[in-house]
Amino acid sequence: MNHKKQSAMNYSRNKTLAMSAAALLAVFAIFLAAVSAHASVEKVEGGIKFVYYDPDAGTVFLAGTFNNWNATATPMKRDDKGYWSVVMKLSPGKHEYKFVVDGAWITDLENPNTKPDPYGGVNSVVEIDNKGDIVQRGAVKRLSNTPLNARVLIGGRYLARMITEKNVEDDPRWRMQRPRHKVDLNFNITISDMVHGYTRMRFDSGRNLFQPNNISAYLDEAHIEISPGPFDILGYYNEEVLQSKDPLSFFGDVDLQGTIFDDHLKEGKGTAGAVITSQRYGLDFQGILANVHDYDIYNNPDLFDNTGTDLYGFTLSRKFKLITTGADFFMRRNMWWLDFTKRTGSTPANTGIPRLDKHIDKTGDTSDWFNFDDKTYYVGADFTMHLMNDRLRPQFEFLRGKKQQGFVTSNRSGIDLGNGPIDVPILDRDAQIIFGRIEEKYSENLYFRVDHTRYSITNASDDESEIVPNFAMADSANKHIFCAIVSDPPTSTYDHSELSIKWSNEHIDLLLFIQRDMYKYHYPYENTDTWKYERSIAPGVNWDINDRFNIEIHQCYRSFDGSGSLSEKGSSIETISRGTAKITKNLSTIFDIRTIYIKNDRAAGSSQSNTFTSPFAGFKYEPNRKVSVVLAYGLDPVNFDIDYYGRQTARYDYRNQYLWENPDATMTDAEKALANRKMITLRATFRF
Repeated sequence: MNHKKQSAMNYSRNKTLAMSAAALLAVFAIFLAAVSAHASVEKVEGGIKFVYYDPDAGTVFLAGTFNNWNATATPMKRDDKGYWSVVMKLSPGKHEYKFVVDGAWITDLENPNTKPDPYGGVNSVVEIDNKGDIVQRGAVKRLSNTPLNARVLIGGRYLARMITEKNVEDDPRWRMQRPRHKVDLNFNITISDMVHGYTRMRFDSGRNLFQPNNISAYLDEAHIEISPGPFDILGYYNEEVLQSKDPLSFFGDVDLQGTIFDDHLKEGKGTAGAVITSQRYGLDFQGILANVHDYDIYNNPDLFDNTGTDLYGFTLSRKFKLITTGADFFMRRNMWWLDFTKRTGSTPANTGIPRLDKHIDKTGDTSDWFNFDDKTYYVGADFTMHLMNDRLRPQFEFLRGKKQQGFVTSNRSGIDLGNGPIDVPILDRDAQIIFGRIEEKYSENLYFRVDHTRYSITNASDDESEIVPNFAMADSANKHIFCAIVSDPPTSTYDHSELSIKWSNEHIDLLLFIQRDMYKYHYPYENTDTWKYERSIAPGVNWDINDRFNIEIHQCYRSFDGSGSLSEKGSSIETISRGTAKITKNLSTIFDIRTIYIKNDRAAGSSQSNTFTSPFAGFKYEPNRKVSVVLAYGLDPVNFDIDYYGRQTARYDYRNQYLWENPDATMTDAEKALANRKMITLRATFRF
């Protein structure tokens, strides 16, 4: 198919998609009055309790016939979960009401009793009898301004970024870059007390590779939770990222790189699968079956990658007074087809993998494609103590298993496929994880946690090989997985330690984070060792002053050293200062300035040091908690792809992207490129 015809088809398809997205957005605009409505009325001690759910609302008032429809006379109070409530003493009879949410009049969609208002809409109605009870008159036709029923909560976000930048692709002028727009539609669905669902559709102009001005629509997140009784089953799909190493919770909290203090993601990001939980006979069961469909760096469409990774695991635990003990199993598995057409076909074979060559020479296998199986599994136990009313929690876990690689199927390309099962192990090592943690919440103000993890791969044997996948650009990969073959791979040990301390009161937070990493590699057939050592110390403070000024200062000292092939040595001091100062109730000045000093000792007597600064400073306008407009100079440090409140990872992502696009560049080069970016950023966010 020629390029013009392909482009025409792509344009037609994207135009249709954009028109469909625009139509959906137009229809959705009709529903805005119902957004985030989730409320009920019930009798409590003291009167009738009205409840409204909207965690992002700035103010919520109750207005009705009982207060002459005064929009500000009866404020509602918000709890930590986003529910607004107020208790009213109502006289017997019928009372009409609405919620006033940030100035918008909202009908109570959880109450089916309604009455037309004078403006073409409806008021909610609650009827009280002589005993003060709510009168239920049976089924009442539910009225709503959405075609969905009142058990569906609709919300979302619109995010726009417009950047004007200088010196892009050797153009010295200030030029506006292509704006990027994202629209999310979120649906929380309550089918019954046992079945709950959630889905998020994302419309993103930046994801469309053929017509970037059009919008690409895709499913970003979805799950359905079923609670039939003995088991709770959560089937889910998530995009974004996953880099999990935490052995004690093989699904759950995941460290996210890019900030001085470790950031975290909730379970399942970057995976699709099922989570099963159960509590019966005093036993707690948690299990996961999932596929990591996004195992490259960060959704880069230019990187070819179909190395989907399967995850299997479970933990079965029971609490005995002050001790919880559990049994654990976890396995991570990859299966890929590898192309050996340029390596096989001769006798003796010359694939570069001794054990595969022996198999080919012994059996006469004429295959040139081989199905590769890579798996690591662990079995073990964990213990947790609950001391001082569960404020002090020592934890320990020990896991043993195997890291194995091999070829399990062969296939001949062309008409005569001739594929079939084979058994050619090329790597069989012992794997072990030892994990310990002490976590203490001394008081409401002081939190302390220290943990240590050791991962080790040991017990090498003769003629072993290890296959490591390489990512290639799409045009050169040509739908193939590229790999490196490591002969006689080393045994390895990786030690990771963390210390986190946080002290806080009403206006100030003090933080301390210390991390240590030690990598050791032993090459048994060369009798040589290499190692790499990294440590970081990061103090920080977050200070609110008179509710008008907020200042955060985070600093991190890092040092690294090594031997053999990991001989790079150096250190860095990174400081991030950010804050806001209110000019008026809705307008603030903001700044987020990152400075880093890097020193590298590349050889004896040779050193290099540099200092780089990346500023982001300007103004922020917030008429309410749902609307935010930012105009600032510099690269926006906040990444909103992961959650609606953003993560401070954009600079980290930019540096990694630069290293991918420039394979010969160093981290110093990436920092220099970041510091040299001259840009003006306009960001608008609307949550509904």
